[in-house]
Amino acid sequence: MRKLFPFGWIDRDLKELGFLKEMSASAAKLYILYVLAGGANGRSCYGTMALQEATGLSNATYL
Repeated sequence: MRKLFPFGWIDRDLKELGFLKEMSASAAKLYILYVLAGGANGRSCYGTMALQEATGLSNATYL
């Protein structure tokens, strides 16, 4: 069974240093996807097509 954790562990600098206010919606989508998709070592194996399908962003948005 998958163990669920609260989202309090996500980088607090996003809020406390004001980065969240400065992030675009596209940047927030990518950050959340990478947090959710990251493996045990924090790396995601999502390729370009998987990023586009999961976020609805165009290729030009994140390259």
